[in-house]
Amino acid sequence: MAKRVFPLVVSILLFLSFTLKAAENEKLISSLQKKGYSISSYKAEFTSKGENNGYPIKSKGRILYKDEKGLKITGKVEIGEKVKGERTVLITPEEFLIYNPFLKREVRADLKRIKSKLGEKFEYVNPLMQFDLRNPFITGGIDPRKTKLEKEEENAYVFSSIFYPNPVIGTKQKAYPGKFWVDKSKGILTKMVILDKGKEVYTITYKNIQTNIPLSDDEFKFSPPPGTKVIDITEKWLKK
Repeated sequence: MAKRVFPLVVSILLFLSFTLKAAENEKLISSLQKKGYSISSYKAEFTSKGENNGYPIKSKGRILYKDEKGLKITGKVEIGEKVKGERTVLITPEEFLIYNPFLKREVRADLKRIKSKLGEKFEYVNPLMQFDLRNPFITGGIDPRKTKLEKEEENAYVFSSIFYPNPVIGTKQKAYPGKFWVDKSKGILTKMVILDKGKEVYTITYKNIQTNIPLSDDEFKFSPPPGTKVIDITEKWLKK
């Protein structure tokens, strides 16, 4: 009888330990999310590096966010040693656009129209969720069910998770494991690393983060250069 009871006790203890750990993890994430969403505006500089089809890709620039105005990312991108350009991502309550300097192409979507069609479902595809640093547990297509705390550093918590491609812009890449760093005091994303077979294939780091600062409304405007081909994906998006 004792031999049967012992494995059962161990199983119960393991289950309780796992449940408590999951509850603590959930509580920590909730606390960090609350801190992040208390931020009404922010500005940060970023650098990133990775590769695409064997070509090294580097970028550096800045990201801006302001309540009711949206989010804007501008960065100089280098592919290999010779190909260079400045990429822009703009997300406002009315529109979403990505400007590709290499193709001289702007992909645009009418977010106001999409939201009116989708209603409450809009939040599941809102591109802001993919880029906003205030909720690292959504940014980058992270799977919250597979997110766990790996370690604690002096100024940040380090989590691991699975990262999915951005469904908004139609990428079809596979999901990858990775890690991300969250600032303890601000609840904001400071670093993200994507792995493939244990090797770092993409890294982005945010520095000089300033929060709750005044930002001009003009910062959240963008006009593509003359000759830019504009592609509207609103209808295509609504058919997904």
